[in-house]
Amino acid sequence: MSQGDARKALRLEQGKFYVGFVGRLEFQKGIDRLVSISRILYSKFGEGICIVIIGSGDIEVATGLRAVDLPANVRFIGPIPQARQYFAAFDIFALASRYEGFPYVYLEAMAAYLPIVTTRVPGAEELVSEEGIGIVVENTDEPLDFADAIQKLFENSELREEMRVRCKEAVAGYSASEMVERTLKVYASLGDGGTE
Repeated sequence: MSQGDARKALRLEQGKFYVGFVGRLEFQKGIDRLVSISRILYSKFGEGICIVIIGSGDIEVATGLRAVDLPANVRFIGPIPQARQYFAAFDIFALASRYEGFPYVYLEAMAAYLPIVTTRVPGAEELVSEEGIGIVVENTDEPLDFADAIQKLFENSELREEMRVRCKEAVAGYSASEMVERTLKVYASLGDGGTE
């Protein structure tokens, strides 16, 4: 799906910079953090940078706000089936989680060639930093560094394009067959006493 078609399907205005989040609306996922980040961005860019939230759960519980009190630059979509097909609507992807295992959504964002801004959770350094596909910020409730990282990508289209290219290059290494091959190598090394 093209960016224009994805935005039309989600009823997003054209001509804006969209920061996407897709996931459960829970405390763990830092939805309240995204709202704080959106306030900082709104104070600088108005509705020029919008945060799009797609996912199941109660937005009011996740943010501590009534839905009508969300900042003007937050677009709450709610749950939609097969949300990954709408990643094309975003310019970048954001994950402000407090804690995670390895977030599978990183792989989905990478497959959509989206630069990622994320808090430091497992997988952030191993994938986002090492592959050069985004910016990792400290895992804190203080929103300024996260907002600054989004602003940096908003203002630097060349950096976004470099990260998109790295996503395209990196995605092949995370195919199902590549991951199975790596897992088998680990098992084989365990059978050899831990040496590869």
